[in-house]
Amino acid sequence: METVSRALSKVGNDVVARMAQEVVRGASVVRLQFLASEFYEALKAELDQTPRHEAARVGALVAAARQCLRSAENCTSPQLMLVDIRAAVSMLSESPGVEPGAVVRFRPQLRVIQGGLP
Repeated sequence: METVSRALSKVGNDVVARMAQEVVRGASVVRLQFLASEFYEALKAELDQTPRHEAARVGALVAAARQCLRSAENCTSPQLMLVDIRAAVSMLSESPGVEPGAVVRFRPQLRVIQGGLP
């Protein structure tokens, strides 16, 4: 049995790929939240259309929606937001992980720590 529609999987993978590109470009958390909202709205629409007697499908959709909400509420960096949304998308697939094209390497971020040694 297919857990979710192919259209939702495609939207999720496309959103993760675009988010990965934006992270590499140095996009803000707000920009990534905007991109992730497309997946979240598609997820909600599919949940509304799913019959409640399909418990496995409803459970997977609810778990992915909760992951998206946690990401939006607790987001501290663009990289963490990408990881959270990638996890939400992978929850919906029968095989773990997302499409290989969505994998990205991050540039290291150097930060100055205030204070120092006494």
